[in-house]
This record gives sequence, C-alpha cells and structure tokens, in this order.
Amino acid sequence: MREADENICSFIQADISQLSEELSRTRDLIVRLEDAKSSESKSAKGQGEIKKIIFSFPAFIESSAYEEKLSLFNTVIERIII
Repeated sequence: MREADENICSFIQADISQLSEELSRTRDLIVRLEDAKSSESKSAKGQGEIKKIIFSFPAFIESSAYEEKLSLFNTVIERIII
C-alpha cells in the first residue's frame, strides 16, 4: 500500500473499512447464534428433566399411600375446576 498510487490507496482504504464493518456484523451474528444455541441447549435439558419426571410418575403413584393419592386427585380436580 505504501507504493500504491493515491487513487488506489483510497479504494483500498474504503475496502478495508467495508471489510471491518462486515467483520463486526459477522462477530455480532456469531455471538447471537451462540446465545441462541445455549438457550436451546438449556431448553432441551429442561425438557429432558420434565420427561423424566413424567415417566417416573406411575412409579410414584404406585409407591404412594392411599391418602397421598386421594390428596393428589383432589388437588388436580380443584385446579381443573377452578
């Protein structure tokens, strides 16, 4: 660039500025994509935990005493009706 003509230098400077802006936008996009990926990962983990709880529910019911089952049933009915 030191040996380039002044006209060419101005074009090179303009290209460098444009590439710098593009690089900045690309870095911002990468950060947003990484944040979205992290969020999706947390969501998938949460869904896995919910799935585990749901699948363990029948075993919980089997091991529960009659009073606990009745209390749970009443709570469900109250929340559905209200």
